[in-house]
Amino acid sequence: MDQIRLSNLQGPEWVVLREITGVEEQAITSTSTLDAIKLLDALVVSDYDGALQQGEVANLTPWDRDQLLATVYKRIYGSKIESTIKCRQCGENFDMDFGLDDMVESLSPTSCETLGVTLQGEGYFQLGEGIGFRLPTGEDECAVIGLSPKEAKEALLARCVQGGLEVDTLAEYSGAIQSTMEALSPLVDVELDAQCAECGHGQRVHFDMQHYLLSSILGERKRLMQEIHALASNYGWSLSEILNLPRNQRRTLAGLVEVDDGVSL
Repeated sequence: MDQIRLSNLQGPEWVVLREITGVEEQAITSTSTLDAIKLLDALVVSDYDGALQQGEVANLTPWDRDQLLATVYKRIYGSKIESTIKCRQCGENFDMDFGLDDMVESLSPTSCETLGVTLQGEGYFQLGEGIGFRLPTGEDECAVIGLSPKEAKEALLARCVQGGLEVDTLAEYSGAIQSTMEALSPLVDVELDAQCAECGHGQRVHFDMQHYLLSSILGERKRLMQEIHALASNYGWSLSEILNLPRNQRRTLAGLVEVDDGVSL
C-alpha cells in the first residue's frame, strides 16, 4: 500500500491507497474526471483514523488528485514516462521519456507568501480587500460537466468565490483569481519540448497525468481479457476471483502460464 501526504487545507492530511485490481481496471471507460475520481475512491483504504476515506476523493483539489493518480501510475508502470511521438515535420516516429517524479516536483504549488494571498478560515484565501475564494475540487469540476468551456470557467469561479461579491468586482478580479488558483493547485497538465531524433525538428507535446494514466489502462483491456482467460483455463478460478487479484499478482501468474504453455499474451 502507498501512503501519500495531501496538501488538503481542510480535512485529512494523508491517504492510503491499495494496489489496483482487475475490478478497477475493467470499470474504467473513459479518461474523464468522473472516472479518475471513481478509480481513486475504489483504491482508498478506509481503515485508518484521520486519513481520507472512500467517497471523499471528490473533495480533493486538482493538485492532490493528480498526486494520487501519479502514485497509481508509478505503482503500475514505474516512475518513468515513455512515449512514442510522430514528428510533424518528417513523419517519423521517435521516443520520448522523462521522470515523473521530476515532472511533479517542478509543478509544485506556489506559496501564499509568493502569491500575496493569505489563508483565512474554512480553506478560503484572501486576495486583496474583500476578495475571498477557495480552491476548486473534483465535485466542482463534475458540477460543470456539459457546459461550454467559457460557461464552465464562469460557473466554476462562481462556485469558489466567497459570497457577497459584486458582479462587476468579480469580473474585474476573475483573471487574477483564476491564475492564483492554478498556482496554488496546479494540474499535472503541461506542454513539453520534444525533438525528433531523425530530422531534429522541435515540437510541443501535451502531457496530462489523468489522461495518460487512464488511457494507458484502457489500452491494456485486451491483455486483461487474455490474462483472465489464461488463469481461468489453467486454474479453474472464477471471473470474480481473477478480477480481485492485485494487478502485479495477476500479471505474474499469467506470465507463468505463458511460459508453461509456450504462448504469448
